[in-house]
Amino acid sequence: MRTKQLNNGIVDAAVADGRGSFQFATAANVCGVLGLVFVFRAVGALIGSDLHPTEGASTEKWLLVGLVGLLCQVMFSALGAHLAARGAGRVEHTMRHRLHKELFRSGAPVVSAVVATRILLEGARGVADASERWEPIRRQVVVIPAVLVGVVFATNWFVGLLLLLAAPLIPLNMAMFGIGADGISRRQTRQVAELDELVLDRIKGAVTLRMLSSVESERRRIRDAADELANRTLAVLRVALLSSAALEALVTYAIAVAATYIGLVLLGYVHVGWAPTHLDLAQGIFLLLLSPIYFQPFRELAAAYHDRKDVTSAAETLRAELGLLGQDGENGELRGLERAGSAHPMRGVVRAEALTFRYPDGVVDVLHDVDWFVPSGAIAGVAGVSGSGKSTLLRLATGRLVPSGGTLERRPGPMAWVSQRPYFFQASIAENLLIGRPEATEKELWSALSSVRLEEVVRSAPGGLEAPVGWDGTGLSGGQARRLAVARALLSGSRTLVLDEPTAHLDPIAESELLEVILELAPQRSIIVATHSALVLEHCTQVLALDRLRTEELVDVR
Repeated sequence: MRTKQLNNGIVDAAVADGRGSFQFATAANVCGVLGLVFVFRAVGALIGSDLHPTEGASTEKWLLVGLVGLLCQVMFSALGAHLAARGAGRVEHTMRHRLHKELFRSGAPVVSAVVATRILLEGARGVADASERWEPIRRQVVVIPAVLVGVVFATNWFVGLLLLLAAPLIPLNMAMFGIGADGISRRQTRQVAELDELVLDRIKGAVTLRMLSSVESERRRIRDAADELANRTLAVLRVALLSSAALEALVTYAIAVAATYIGLVLLGYVHVGWAPTHLDLAQGIFLLLLSPIYFQPFRELAAAYHDRKDVTSAAETLRAELGLLGQDGENGELRGLERAGSAHPMRGVVRAEALTFRYPDGVVDVLHDVDWFVPSGAIAGVAGVSGSGKSTLLRLATGRLVPSGGTLERRPGPMAWVSQRPYFFQASIAENLLIGRPEATEKELWSALSSVRLEEVVRSAPGGLEAPVGWDGTGLSGGQARRLAVARALLSGSRTLVLDEPTAHLDPIAESELLEVILELAPQRSIIVATHSALVLEHCTQVLALDRLRTEELVDVR
């Protein structure tokens, strides 16, 4: 499905953007391990010589070798950590950039502010953190053991063979535990997301809950959800602890076998013709010190294995939360009006035939068997009781949703959307307008304000274009805030305006002023407006009347 490819592509492309840094981090960590090899070789030589005063020159040489090796290990390890963090930063930046484009592109699925915030902030940061740990170690687990086993083979090939034979047992252990951990981890991730939404939704609706005397019941519901999350988190931890214990048992056993052989050879108890049976104390100590380091990348891989699952879960979370795109034309179709060979030569803004839509978790159609055509230059009204599907129809018209059945054709290019509760950022009027088109000049800003009859209001405000605006339009009246949102939409350059309940909650004077602005814009633009207002509907060139179950009536009022 397109959504699966899209979200896997977002995650994969973000990780790929940091791949260069991760590769350099791997190289730096390998160099750090080589420095540690020199440290252990010096330690073995110093202990083997028993630090005899008569071998002062040799002692100084090995002390110098150990010091240089230690400095290399520290410096390259720090460099590796820095490069891995740099790669994670690139992953986070790329993922947020791509997610931002996906969430706000024309035709993007409709998600709540809570979901969008979590995707952009927590999702991107989580993938970056997991990549920082997983990407370098998945490379190191191949390179570092290969380098170390080569060093061990050069010293004593039988010890190298023992270590080499033990290595495949560790991935087998990880795979066995990973099968069980995968489903548990997914459920825990989903529970975190559900609890986030539940808590934030109840906080926003706290006043309503108090009015309905439902505070206590909702508190119990949140507590139950938190308890469920705790249980699922404990299940993940249990699996992690069991897999860690099993891994440590395998590693300990492998090291014990190698250490036993080394000890028996040093004591002279091993006399096998085909096996190397000679080791001096320096070599024996060197091999004993290297054995745990040989297994260290496998330990780190096991610890980071859940980070790889986090990256996979992130892609699945995106598929779930951007899942409205998952209907991509299985039943319904979304096409441009200006396609070759169109059966309808008449060009317009939107044409729907037998249009049907049902949300993925819905049990009834929100819209059913809709026929609708909006010609260019029209003021097309959409009327109906609350819940009849007006906002859903607008989202379908703008490509933010894909139909479940029938066909929907729309003119290619973006449509400027103005919601009934437009959001403003805690910034100046100019900054809020520039969201519509960042490269707009000051002259264009004033022109847009003039088009919605706000030029004089803004000029008289302290600071003019730099006057502050609150998130809910603080500093402006309700009608002025709606007109400012329309001005922002005009700056986008779209020739089609889609207005969702533009006059809702306005007094008659403010409603009349906004309607006059809409009528003045109409000759140059096509306007689609969903509204309950009889005054607005009177001025529409056509009205599509909706009821809750079926959509039938298209009325030409001119």
